[in-house]
Amino acid sequence: MIIELSHHFADFSAADWQPYHSAVENIIQAHGQGYHLFSPSRDVIASIERGCQLSLTQQQVLRFYIKERISILAGQVRSADTTILCLPNGVDLRSERANQISQPLGVFADLDACGPSRLITENAEVDGALLELVAETSGRQLGYGMPLRIEKVHGGGGTTGACYQAACKRARPCICIVDSDRKYLGDANGETARKVIECEGTQVHPTVCSIVLPVRELENAIPISALFEVYKDNPQVRSRVSPLIEYITHRRVTMTVDSSALDFVDLKLGLKRSDIARVPAAERQSLKQFAHVVSAAERALDHDDPSDETVVHAGVSMGMLAQVVSFLVQNGSERRAFVNRLMKSPAWVWMEDIVRRILSYGAAGERLPVRAT
Repeated sequence: MIIELSHHFADFSAADWQPYHSAVENIIQAHGQGYHLFSPSRDVIASIERGCQLSLTQQQVLRFYIKERISILAGQVRSADTTILCLPNGVDLRSERANQISQPLGVFADLDACGPSRLITENAEVDGALLELVAETSGRQLGYGMPLRIEKVHGGGGTTGACYQAACKRARPCICIVDSDRKYLGDANGETARKVIECEGTQVHPTVCSIVLPVRELENAIPISALFEVYKDNPQVRSRVSPLIEYITHRRVTMTVDSSALDFVDLKLGLKRSDIARVPAAERQSLKQFAHVVSAAERALDHDDPSDETVVHAGVSMGMLAQVVSFLVQNGSERRAFVNRLMKSPAWVWMEDIVRRILSYGAAGERLPVRAT
């Protein structure tokens, strides 16, 4: 993240700085290692130079890579959606701008707090990897010219809540993003999401936050048209994608305004008639419309028999998200096309906020060399 210091520090004497030496040293070290970006004002830098006893390496980082690049850093501050504003311990934690998260500078006396920001997902190698790829690819387009540095943490599905609970007690910036596991718009969140939500209010530090996806799973955010490219060598899967394209086209042509079934259909395992019947009648319409479009055999049915296990749609693939990640990793030239599709899709309405959060938490620099004096 980008770390700023409030104007209070500009007038600090050497004695005033004494309790903050470790915190300032740790932040400068984090900047030098490319974990975060330190962007104090010129007046605060001058105050640090007067009042803090820094090592030779820290002096070099402050002089050559912060002070001499202050205009570039200030521009990055202006483009970031969220930054950290550090204030003196005991001062009212009021931010100077709406996009700042305020916290005492003393928090960074803990070296662990200065480590790379963390992204907790249920599966770091799949969910976490896809979110990181999307953020990296869209960063410049969203105003982020700095590198993305974020540590992906594997929550482990049902244990993600406990993983997030542990993060809530630490000072390191952290985002936890989980599937809602909802089967329809008005459904309750699944167990993992509920456990994460239960942690709300227990965060010791304001730089720890959680996001529950507004759709069933991250799979439901994937542009369906992109799956044709991902599975270009798998005609069997492509045949299961085609009805989903027809459904999207039908909604566009008929200008359907109800919630899209594709937000809540299980794209891995598919949909059965019984799945529709178990949804409350008031919430069933979008799923019934989906069934009528993707399968001609469903058009004369009311879908009100919870014992009917007939498959309406077989799903795309059990490993769909992993396959998408593998495709994007192996085909760098396809990433931009994929992200462009995503940015034009209905999912971008909510996905953009998530991507911007990841970009602001992961805003970092390059690991710096040490200059000889």
